[in-house]
Amino acid sequence: MQVSNVFRLEVKNILKNQWLYFSLIISVLLASALVYAIKFMQGPFTIKAISGFYGIGSTIALAIFCTKLYLDDLGSGTITLFFSSQKNRKNYLVGKLLAALLLGFLFGGVCSLVLLSSSAYLGWEIKLLEFIIEPILIYILFSIFYMLLFFLIGIFERNTNNLIIITIITVLAIPSVVERIKLEKASVIVREIINHVPIFFMVQGTKYLQLSSDKLIILSSLIVVLFMTCYYLIGKANY
Repeated sequence: MQVSNVFRLEVKNILKNQWLYFSLIISVLLASALVYAIKFMQGPFTIKAISGFYGIGSTIALAIFCTKLYLDDLGSGTITLFFSSQKNRKNYLVGKLLAALLLGFLFGGVCSLVLLSSSAYLGWEIKLLEFIIEPILIYILFSIFYMLLFFLIGIFERNTNNLIIITIITVLAIPSVVERIKLEKASVIVREIINHVPIFFMVQGTKYLQLSSDKLIILSSLIVVLFMTCYYLIGKANY
């Protein structure tokens, strides 16, 4: 099984998935509702708020889609066919990684279109870096990070229902709880540490398109580590 074969198969599955289009539509509608409030109700919002409303739906949807890249094969049992040899296993990982990149590009690209059209409609200044490059880059990094993270977890936890629950808890529950603790009780040092842990800053970063250079370095380094770990462990796992 070549990398290209895995990728093409996954692209077909992604494009046929009606829930992908549903989640994108919901995300766009949420952002559009805020644009309406800004236009006709003089809401005191910025472009970051519009991306934040888009991110309400897209963030959890993208994380689940990236997890399902692996879960669907695990649940159906076809994973054993893909993993018939060491080479196939590694090609499988790379192919799924490319599929996650595509998902991130789709969600980031739609986010860019939302920001561009919203700004044109509201008469705001259009900024190339902030409205096009940042959304696509951040959503791609988000999708790759979570795909590798949950792929790694899935090597040890094979129950698909448990993996979906872990995904939702990791993306929604844990960041929300920790954010409240950080604001109410944490010391300055603890807050700074939390601010630089990817599972905490990626959710906020995706919603509000905020990813500083130090966080970009941390995330990119962790992605490399996750990929190398998955690449090594996938050859050792028994299926």
